[in-house]
Amino acid sequence: MAALLKCFFLVALLGATYNYVECNGTCKETWKDVTNAIKEGSKESFVNHVGPLAQMAKTAYTANTGEEIPGWQLVQEFKMINGLYALAYQSETDSNKLVLAFRGIRFGDNDSGGTEDDLCARFYLMDAGLECSDDKRGLPESCKRIPGWVLDYLNQARIFIAQLRATYPDECFLYTGHSLGATLSSILSATSRSFESHAVSFAPSPSNVPQIVTNLGIDADYSRVITLFDQYDGNVDLDTCKYGIRCRFEGPEPEACATCIADKPFPDISEVLADMQSPCGLCLHHTHFFSHILKTINDEGTQRPQCYEQDWVQIPFAKEDQKEDTVERRLLDLLLKDLQFN
Repeated sequence: MAALLKCFFLVALLGATYNYVECNGTCKETWKDVTNAIKEGSKESFVNHVGPLAQMAKTAYTANTGEEIPGWQLVQEFKMINGLYALAYQSETDSNKLVLAFRGIRFGDNDSGGTEDDLCARFYLMDAGLECSDDKRGLPESCKRIPGWVLDYLNQARIFIAQLRATYPDECFLYTGHSLGATLSSILSATSRSFESHAVSFAPSPSNVPQIVTNLGIDADYSRVITLFDQYDGNVDLDTCKYGIRCRFEGPEPEACATCIADKPFPDISEVLADMQSPCGLCLHHTHFFSHILKTINDEGTQRPQCYEQDWVQIPFAKEDQKEDTVERRLLDLLLKDLQFN
């Protein structure tokens, strides 16, 4: 069974990397209302446009596919055993709009037993799979029991997109998600080549998307990526989260956050989750957990976020020989390496 699944991934990946559909040039205009509402709209306009996307990201966590989102229809569910989970929604008022919501790391109020699997997928994306030069920890021993092709959420997401493209060849895609789901959304939007996919990403973790993309050896355009986060969320590194449109919710600093970073940088999320009663754990709960973000978006007493457009600076490739890699060759090499897992 495992061998068949691996073969499926190989065939599907080839289709996903070569069968891009040429965009008709209208996708930027299609999502202009959302972009404008986030960048400069009133609080009411912001909530009206971002609220449904946040609800989709929440449903990607709960998998409560029976929960209705006004104005949107669920058209497809994608799930791998202990792997990626995502949902696709089509607008009921503009059939050209299609949103893909990717589940993030399951923890705290979102935990359904898959925290370790998702954290391992995060490590795989950030470290082992893409060989990031700035944070080389390698895949933890506890993660090595999981086959690499299961941990490869990025390529699983590409397969889901390829499947949707076969059914919706002309629709304009927008990706959304929280935490790890936000990172996937940002990468997928920035590296979409022949069609103008957009992303509205909630608190990406890891947030060093340009470094990850650079290490993949893929050209990127971050102009369609919007990132929303709490200004005190230690998971969103302000030094690496400089791409696209960056929007931060501003307010008083939680006391736990001030204590957490009093004499050291904010630790990795995997360390924080080991002790959620620590100051860093409480800070994570009050700034990064999706329940906090949902409340911040919908609470009448909070302000809309402040948005800034970032001038992205090219990050050097981790390896010189990656400069000549194409997206197809790089992704295929990663998958072939993963097939060696038992």
